[in-house]
Amino acid sequence: MLLSLCDDLNAKIVVTSAWRLDFNIQQFNEIFDGVVIGVTPESEFDINGSLTLKEVYHQS
Repeated sequence: MLLSLCDDLNAKIVVTSAWRLDFNIQQFNEIFDGVVIGVTPESEFDINGSLTLKEVYHQS
C-alpha cells in the first residue's frame, strides 16, 4: 500500500523509525523499490539528560 501511494503521488520516503538505526538507505531501497531518500538524525541523551543529536541524516 505504501508503494502504491508513493507511485500515485510521486512521493519519497524519509525513515524516522528506530529501524533507521539498524538498516542503511540501500537496504531500505531494496525493500521499498528505491523511494527512500534519507533517514532522520539519531538523538540520544547524555548522562545529564541533555539531548544531543548525532548527524546521521544521509540523502541518497
